[in-house]
Order: sequence, then C-alpha cells, then structure tokens
Amino acid sequence: MKIVSFNVRGLGGALKKKEVGKLMRMERPDLLFLQETKLEIVDNGMCRCLWHSDGFEWAMKESVGAAGGLLCIWDNLKFVKDMEFTGEGYIGISGVWGPEKKRCHFVNVYAPNDRQKKLKVWEELSQMIVEKGGRWMLARDFNAVRCIEERKGRTGETPEMRDFDNFIESTGLVDVRLTNQRFTWYRPDGTSMSRLDRFLVTPEMSNMASEWQQQGIRRTISNHCAIIMKARNADWGPKPFRVLDAWQQHPDFKKFVEEKWNEMKVTGYAGYRCQQKLKQLKGILKSWNKEVFGDVETQFEKVAAQVEQMDLKSEFDELTDWEVNSRKEGFQEMWDIMRKREALWKQKSRSNWIRFGDENTSYFHRMANGRRTKNTITSIMCDGRWVEEPDTVKKEVVQYFRNLFQADSWRRPRLGGLKFRQISEEDKVWPERPFSVEEIEEALKSCDGSKAPGPDGYNFNFIKVCLGQLTD
Repeated sequence: MKIVSFNVRGLGGALKKKEVGKLMRMERPDLLFLQETKLEIVDNGMCRCLWHSDGFEWAMKESVGAAGGLLCIWDNLKFVKDMEFTGEGYIGISGVWGPEKKRCHFVNVYAPNDRQKKLKVWEELSQMIVEKGGRWMLARDFNAVRCIEERKGRTGETPEMRDFDNFIESTGLVDVRLTNQRFTWYRPDGTSMSRLDRFLVTPEMSNMASEWQQQGIRRTISNHCAIIMKARNADWGPKPFRVLDAWQQHPDFKKFVEEKWNEMKVTGYAGYRCQQKLKQLKGILKSWNKEVFGDVETQFEKVAAQVEQMDLKSEFDELTDWEVNSRKEGFQEMWDIMRKREALWKQKSRSNWIRFGDENTSYFHRMANGRRTKNTITSIMCDGRWVEEPDTVKKEVVQYFRNLFQADSWRRPRLGGLKFRQISEEDKVWPERPFSVEEIEEALKSCDGSKAPGPDGYNFNFIKVCLGQLTD
C-alpha cells in the first residue's frame, strides 16, 4: 500500500506533468494527491498522462482563478470509491481499499493561509472524523506546523501552531514520522524552511499495516517536496515478551502462576533457579494469554452482541429468568472487558495519569501510537544512503553502540602514595550482609510498577502481585 502527495505549485506546464508522470511510473502508488494544481478544468487525458497505468479514476476540486486546486487519482482495482465530499480547502473520497477491502476515507488538503478559514477547515474535518470514526488519512499541505522545531528561519510559537496541534490531538490523529528529512517546504533563497506537508492517520488506519513510513522525495519542480506514505510489513523478528497488567484482573491468574511455578523443577543455587524459572514462565504466560485471557476486542464484540440480542428480544417478548440473569451477567462482563482494555492501552501508552472523559481508552491509544511512532527506527543512514532492510538496520544499530561503548586505550593516572579515609570494620560488614525479606519488600513497594519493565519483560507490578507465588 502506497500513497503519494505533492504540492506541485501549478500543473499547467508540460514539464511539470512530465515530472509527475515520471514519479508515478517509478513509485506506482495506489493513490495520488496533488495540491495547488491552479487548474479550473481537468480531463481524463491529462490524468492518463500523470498516472502509471490504464486502470484509474479521478476526482478534482477546481482552483479559484490561479489559486488552489486539488486533484486525486487512484488505481480503481485497489481502491473502489463510493462517495465524494468537498469543502473549502479539501476534497475527500471514501471507499474500500487494500487486500482486505476495508472501508477508508482519504482527504486531500490544501489549507488556506487565513487563520480563521484554516480553523473552519480543522473544525469541519474534526467533526467528520469524530462522528464517522474508522480509517482516515489526511494528506499534504496543511500550511501549518506543530511546533517551532518544524520551522527554520522564524522563531517563536504562534497561535496557528497551537491550533494545528490541538486539531491533531482532539481528533486522535497519528502524525507519522518523516524518516529521511526534517522539512518539506523551502524558500527559494534558502532563508526559511518548514514541515508544511505530511500525512495524518487515525489509529484504525494505522493498524492496517504493521508499520507506516513517510518519506520525502528530492525537490525538483516545486518549492515543496513530494511525500510518499507506504505501508511496510517487514519482518523485524519476534516481538519481545512483556507482562501485561491487565492479566492481574483475571480471577485465576495468581493461582495459575503459583501452580506452574511449583511444577517447574530446577536445581542449582537460588539465583540460578529463579532466573531459569522466570525464563520458562515466559512461554507458559504467552500460551495462557492466547488461550485463556484472549483478545479483549473479540471478547467485547461477542458479549456486546449477545446483550444487544437480549435487549431487542425484550422489546417484543418477556424474557425468562435465565435470560434476564444472562443479560445481567453479560453486561457486567462487558464492563470487566472494558476495564481490561483500558488497562492494556494505559500500559502501552506508558502514561501515569488519566485524562477525564467518557472513556480513556482512545486517549491511551493515541499516546501509545504516538510513542511507537516516535521510538520506531524504520530506516538508517548507512554510507551516505538510507537503508530499510531489517537485517541491515539491526547490524548498523549494534555496530553503532558497540563503537560507542568500546573502551579507548589510554594511560590512566595512578593513585599510589595517597591516603584515603577508611570506614570501620563494622561499617564494612554492613553493606555485605544478606538482604532481609523486609528490605526486599520495601524496595519493591517503592518502585513504579509499570513505568519501565526490565529487559526480561517482567515489570514490578507482576513481581509485587505474585511475590508470594514466586518463592521456593
């Protein structure tokens, strides 16, 4: 899945059409979004010159004189449009897209320069995204930046920055990171540059692929860079194990851990036995999570459908005592699942505070996706070129840290002949004495439970809850 967005700053000239067509034949995207075409009329022949194959459809919003103008072209075998909508500064198309034919909404945006008109665009788009929900992707020239780091040549925060950032936060959109450069617009004299162009997606759209990547293309015919948004399902290897706090809400979790811990037979000193048992417990908990705890979203949909069926039946017929109790239990089960779901996303977001609202899950979802986008390394500069292959990226990262932590050979100073103050024999024995159980428990209580799990995947919440079960 691949989408290209490009502010061409006028599409009337033959040279620009040729360059856009060349880009399309090279990248072969599913969809193309062009801004500032500055055209009042577009026909099928022009779109055929721009597109990379015969199977395509298009939609456009005409310019106002020589200002604005939007054009969308797509592969009609990969995206099937069933609805089109427009507003001042944008044109949107809805339909089914991707191998699984999922319903998606795409919006091609060229935001006005005037702040009040821009606020109107944010308000209209926010209302549509919140009301309809689902998979949304907003493309391109927003004529705004989120923070001062996205602009060079001008200093200070502006109200428009806050407006744009509030729009992204309030709609829950994910700002996919631009991997290979910082800016997308450049003033001809080079004195100013900004990241005006980007793709924004909802979490539902983000989940259509294991990884989304946004890249800028070398600038040629415009003062804006073309932007490519592509889904990658690269194999980065197995995901690391991580204890989920939501497991602790399962009534049989502690009993299950204790039983499996006691069943494991390991010989050796205490530290070795504990380390080996924790290692074996990872695989056991993975299987338990899949077979017993299950997928909370699937569980919720199943129980909600059963409760809805009872509600609809009660509108016309009297429910039996068994059905009344079943509906009551189902409703309680829905609430339990929602609490599990919120705990899952809270842990993934690494947020230690709760925003008040109807449900915090959407907030934690945005935090988790934002954190994942910020921390994910999808490509790396190697010998002057960007590489994306997982094996190459892993090797470069390992080599970087190996070089960083490698000890340099240098002559160290000697401390011979210096006299230092010494501690008493009693004080020397105290730090070396065995830890007491009370000291261990006190240290565990003082640790933040889910803030920073260790490399083995076990966080302190798990240790605190299951401390009684993890003893020999």
